[in-house]
Amino acid sequence: MVRTLILGGTTFDHIVTLPELPAPRPQTLHQAPFHEGTGSTGAGKALALTKLGQPTTLYSAVGDDAYGRHIRDDLLAQGVTAHYVLDPAGTERHVNLMDAQGQRISLFITQASPTLPVDYAEVTALIQASECLVVNIISYCQLLLPLLRGYPHPIWTDLHDYDDHNPYHQPFIDAAEYIHLSSDNLPDYRPVMQQLRAAGKRLVVCTHGARGPRCSPPRASGWSRQPCPLLR
Repeated sequence: MVRTLILGGTTFDHIVTLPELPAPRPQTLHQAPFHEGTGSTGAGKALALTKLGQPTTLYSAVGDDAYGRHIRDDLLAQGVTAHYVLDPAGTERHVNLMDAQGQRISLFITQASPTLPVDYAEVTALIQASECLVVNIISYCQLLLPLLRGYPHPIWTDLHDYDDHNPYHQPFIDAAEYIHLSSDNLPDYRPVMQQLRAAGKRLVVCTHGARGPRCSPPRASGWSRQPCPLLR
């Protein structure tokens, strides 16, 4: 089986569930069910692939604090193989407000440091031992992008709510052959998918929340209006 390496993306999340998202006015909500625990794009991918039986390694940042210890213990208990770099700023934390329709407001109440004391020899060894790589658009992952040059296996990235204008995403786009993104900030997503394919990307998948994903299939010139067959 293919061994996948996931770079970046562990947070401690507080998920608050509401009947509907609050209106933009002062108000008090007297009941707000919530849960909290491990979150973010890297942890989610690592957990999903591990539960599917796919050999997976996660490399990510946590703080030397209770939140970081929770993440490490939680992922270990669920069978995820992980290597961590300690972030002197502490563990990144989010508050997510969710409504009954699945809409979300995300608040980054702390963020990971853009620079970290990375052990480049350790990361290089993990890269060389992998056969597929996912690099997440976390700030400190930009430090790792030069290590991916010449990587002979597939590289994926998830652009999340990409708007086709933010230059922050470009280094990750340049590094990857396979692109995943959502249409949250792309009302006209088709030209963006076509531009990415024209730039040499082998597969572009765009998701639309409850409406499901659309993809530009590998080795094809067009894109599909139907749910992506690779994601069924």
